[in-house]
Amino acid sequence: KSEKREISEKLKMIREGPRVSKGKYLLVLSGLFICGTIDAILIKFQDETVVGQDSDGDDMYYKHPFFQTSIMFVGEVLCLAYYFGSRNVEEEKKEMETNGVQPIPWKYLAIPATFDFVASSLTFIALTMINVSFAQMMRGTNVVICAIFAIWFLHKRLLKFHWVGIGLIVAGIVTVGLVA
Repeated sequence: KSEKREISEKLKMIREGPRVSKGKYLLVLSGLFICGTIDAILIKFQDETVVGQDSDGDDMYYKHPFFQTSIMFVGEVLCLAYYFGSRNVEEEKKEMETNGVQPIPWKYLAIPATFDFVASSLTFIALTMINVSFAQMMRGTNVVICAIFAIWFLHKRLLKFHWVGIGLIVAGIVTVGLVA
């Protein structure tokens, strides 16, 4: 029984992850919210920048969504490089072996990264044609879609606060859709 209890405790530790103080959690959450908002506004500002005139004298705008996506991914890779450079790999390997956790092969990370690249490119293309508020609200639908897939495919039960969050997202999408 002690071996089963030990395995159960290790699995519980893996599921729960590290403990973070509420203040630090709110600080990180606020930073993500602020940076995401600034990102969308700056991309739209960049798309509306006049870079010259064509032969008819009409303004030409900077509209290069794939380049914008590539630059964003360069920033993400730099963050990843910092992460891998600042951690203790040997200690983590020992801890994973102790807990019986297998590392995820890199090829499995390429699949969601590809989808993220495509989704980001489509968002930046959309920003060349529509308002930032509408694009951001449509981007928020991924939470609703993931929740639906979690219910259908994973047979997950959503808690009350999940449904409240989904309801707020849908209300926001409807509100912005009516205004646009």
